[in-house]
Amino acid sequence: MLAHRAGGDRIRPSGGVPPPLAEPARLRSAPQAIPAAPAGRDDAQAAATAAPGHAIADWRIRICAALAGSLAGCAIGPVRCVPGALPPDQDQVTVIDQGWHTSIALPARELSGGLAVYRRIFPGAAYFVFGFGKRTFMIAPVEEPGEWLLGPFPGPGAIQVEGLSAPASVAYLPPVTTVTLPLPADGAHRIAEAIWDSLRHEADGMPVSIAARPWHGTLFYATTASYGLDHTCNAWTMEMLQRGGALATAGSVVLASQVMYRVRDTRGSVCPLPPGGKAAAR
Repeated sequence: MLAHRAGGDRIRPSGGVPPPLAEPARLRSAPQAIPAAPAGRDDAQAAATAAPGHAIADWRIRICAALAGSLAGCAIGPVRCVPGALPPDQDQVTVIDQGWHTSIALPARELSGGLAVYRRIFPGAAYFVFGFGKRTFMIAPVEEPGEWLLGPFPGPGAIQVEGLSAPASVAYLPPVTTVTLPLPADGAHRIAEAIWDSLRHEADGMPVSIAARPWHGTLFYATTASYGLDHTCNAWTMEMLQRGGALATAGSVVLASQVMYRVRDTRGSVCPLPPGGKAAAR
């Protein structure tokens, strides 16, 4: 079971949150079986724990994930970055590993541009978690056995946003693990820009809310990206890290373990930003 620590690390969204669309028909009640799935365990993982017989679903999903990894040819080697001596106040990004799903966390001060709106939506939050996944599995529990096997297949995506009062390393309990990476100058801004660009927006510029929050303190938004074997939650995480200069290249990944392999090898280094960014550390 993936859970938050006790102590109220989640921040309740303010009453000014844009009203969500009608809940999906499948979302008949809050998913009590997984009341503490803080980063929206992506697709297969959420499905496997939200319905009876999740042990059977788990091994089926493992087979699908392994097959997906082999088809994608995603065995990649790490790309080491240039070591850098960073000051204590250096901007950082935290990668959250929930076994099958990865997401990223940013300090509130690093939310710039349009993404800064979440400081108002989650008043008092000190950190923000952002994750990508398949919409149907992120916002509703799986009720039919056949749905378990649909997780790896393409479908509309969604962005999950959560506000925390404490760092992710404190807010999440094992077996969830976290790794914090330093960012070069302008790296945090580029991640915030990339996340904002991946959201769909209303006519007034606000992000499009797509569902009521089945887990306390969590909101779900429409995205311009679709979910598929070539663009999983973990591929999205890698894209955000590469945009911010935390990784030199995004590479091809499907599994969370591939993301964490790269992240742990890169830890303590500064990577050059993509074209147009600044590579120098502050």
